[in-house]
Amino acid sequence: IAVRGADHVSVRRPNRRVFGYWHVRPVVRSGEHVRMHQLLGYVIAGWGHVHFAEAVAGLDRPPLRHSALTPYRETAQPVVDSIWVERLDGHTLQSVAPAAVSGTVAFVADAYQLPTIAPPAPWNRSRLVPSLLRWRLIPADGDPPLAWHVAADFRYRLEPQSAFSAVYAPGTYQNKPDRPGDYRYWLTPSFDSTSVPNGAYFVDVEATNISGGSGDDSIEITIANDLDR
Repeated sequence: IAVRGADHVSVRRPNRRVFGYWHVRPVVRSGEHVRMHQLLGYVIAGWGHVHFAEAVAGLDRPPLRHSALTPYRETAQPVVDSIWVERLDGHTLQSVAPAAVSGTVAFVADAYQLPTIAPPAPWNRSRLVPSLLRWRLIPADGDPPLAWHVAADFRYRLEPQSAFSAVYAPGTYQNKPDRPGDYRYWLTPSFDSTSVPNGAYFVDVEATNISGGSGDDSIEITIANDLDR
């Protein structure tokens, strides 16, 4: 059954699955029973793409999860563009030199993926979010890496809008016409330096897409727990 909006169409199925098609001028009526391959609407001028969404029992689901939207397959590799350390000083988030870390700090990463099929202008510079972002510490002295920590996981479900500030760090903004988005993630907003011994470490970050492609980067830090003494 179709539900018509001003710029979108939702198609509701009896199994509580809802498919949404946004940035379109609908040609169907609300309450109309639609068939497979039936025309739902036309892309609105200036958008150049359809925003496709899926929800199951009221929960958003990633349409690109395994075996969901076939035969489409992501082939572009995710990119970890940069990693940095920030210290929370009162209400101001200030960057600190990563050479010496002590106390409670935040680890932040800028990561993205380019579309496998580039949309037409003005959206051709759009960036997408990776399906999975995780990080770990690797001792520089050759000891085994510490355990992985998941920063963001969109493989099976999408976070609600209320979780935006818990996933994305300040400076994040979404794609706009002729302006690529910038996606900055909290790897952790509160890393306690006393949780690991003093020494040199690499903050290793890996971004993965739904097809298993990955990209990674790292920065070196020095844990100096006696720095302020």
